[in-house]
Amino acid sequence: MAPMSVNKPHLRVFKFPTSAIATFALVLSLYYVSHGTPGAFSIGGVSVPFGGLARTLSAIFFYTVEITHVYEAYLAYSLASEHRASTVNKFLYTIFTFVCGFPLLFEIRRQIKLTRVGTIAGKRTK
Repeated sequence: MAPMSVNKPHLRVFKFPTSAIATFALVLSLYYVSHGTPGAFSIGGVSVPFGGLARTLSAIFFYTVEITHVYEAYLAYSLASEHRASTVNKFLYTIFTFVCGFPLLFEIRRQIKLTRVGTIAGKRTK
């Protein structure tokens, strides 16, 4: 018996996961720490030791995270194109994946799996 061929499901809606808000807050705070004012590492006016080193390390980590987000945004665009999402949905998934990271990429994959399961279940009942 030959295996059933399954068409790639369409991504019809954009869903913003709530876990992406936490990721955005973390990226925003990392940006503030790495690019904030020189007194950002002070507690009650007292300077924290090695504040410059902490700022440098957090800047390196911030840029590493953003490079990773560029790759994730590329993957999101590829998945959205492959699964025939509308231009607006492609744009939204790409931009928000760049800003918020992995939670949106996970949401795309989850939607694809759910749609694929629904498509296969629909073919089997016919």
